[in-house]
Amino acid sequence: MIKSLDNIEFIDGNKILGEGAYSKVVRIKLKSDGKFYALKIIDLKEISSEDASNLTNEIRMHRQI
Repeated sequence: MIKSLDNIEFIDGNKILGEGAYSKVVRIKLKSDGKFYALKIIDLKEISSEDASNLTNEIRMHRQI
């Protein structure tokens, strides 16, 4: 889990890999392990209560994987 943005290096000039209704996905590299990951950035100011419920379900599913 990422605990600080200081440990993240954005790759390819923060190029967006994908977008959804309330989020975008970018490629990052963790400085601590040197591995590449996809990071989902969610604009919480733009999220509706229905989207918040869907997001909660998505997080629950990812934790089970």
